[in-house]
Amino acid sequence: VSSVSRRNQSLSNVPAAAFVITAEDIRRSGALALPDVLRMVPGIQVAQIDSGRYAVSARGFNGRFANKLQVLIDGRSVYQPFFSGMLWEYDPIPLEDIERIEVIRGAGAAMWGVNAVNGVINIISRHSRTQSGALAAGTIGTNGQGQLYTRAGGSLDAETTWKLSAQGRHAEPSKQLANDRYSEDSLNNGVVDFRLDRSLTGGSDFSFWTNAGSSSVGDRYPIIPNPLNPATLTPFEISQKISSRTLGARYRWLTEGGIESSLQGSVGNSSLELKDAFELNSTQFDIDYQGRYTFAEHDLLWGASHRTVSDEVWTRYVLEINKPEFTQRTTGVFIHDNWTLIRETLQLGLGARWDQTNL
Repeated sequence: VSSVSRRNQSLSNVPAAAFVITAEDIRRSGALALPDVLRMVPGIQVAQIDSGRYAVSARGFNGRFANKLQVLIDGRSVYQPFFSGMLWEYDPIPLEDIERIEVIRGAGAAMWGVNAVNGVINIISRHSRTQSGALAAGTIGTNGQGQLYTRAGGSLDAETTWKLSAQGRHAEPSKQLANDRYSEDSLNNGVVDFRLDRSLTGGSDFSFWTNAGSSSVGDRYPIIPNPLNPATLTPFEISQKISSRTLGARYRWLTEGGIESSLQGSVGNSSLELKDAFELNSTQFDIDYQGRYTFAEHDLLWGASHRTVSDEVWTRYVLEINKPEFTQRTTGVFIHDNWTLIRETLQLGLGARWDQTNL
């Protein structure tokens, strides 16, 4: 695992309550959505709100907008920065493209910064060299569940591989308990993902990825007063749409002095719309550097990161935002030392992180 201290370690040696979901576990689970996969993790609470919406948290404090759980894909944050939470009805990555999911139950802010208060979920994607050839897989389930996944991959030369995948998912509306009628919460998701990996000389490698996805789900809100009886509210049907586009790259290299380094950056744009009520357009830029050096009995790790998020909000009827346009900039540095006191028996880990934001 690599999520506990940002270095590869044996699961039996990590100083944290960690759990790993492998690709085989995902396949055997029969789950179509990422939250359903997380149900097998001890200490993770998963509640399904309707046919598409979920509430996921670690160590309690659950809710649809739980903001104490950091969610990452290959070390980059994927939560919605407007409320620092995760919209689980949106598929950030096809399940077939996941190598493993590393879940840490407990504080991880010293390594991963904000939101890693009660836990960290790091989704590790599969390398493109393991996804060569073509694949098409369809799944049909009860209650109107269905999914289709397609993939093509290959190699440009001996050192360069690529893959292109697409996934679509559909869920029929759920039934209301009060009157046994169908609700308006049918779900439609789609995501396309491309990845290219190249091995370079001297143990270096380069990865490039881009993906785009969209999600739509309905709902009913009792927010319109009944003019004949002001004490009651009339249900109002509303549609929610999410779209996202991301472009990123990572370069890892080894210096002559024995320092392992990694530089990763990404830029993305996402939008969230509640029809005739709320619309959010967000642009994110992330850059992260990490270095590692081993000497004597010490394994020293350090790094720096910066994130810029620009939000534009439009609202109607139900709420009002004081600052419809806002840009948040967060910069952080961290250092961590893993000191071996007694070989194969006792280690001491000590780390610290400093973050500054313009809020």
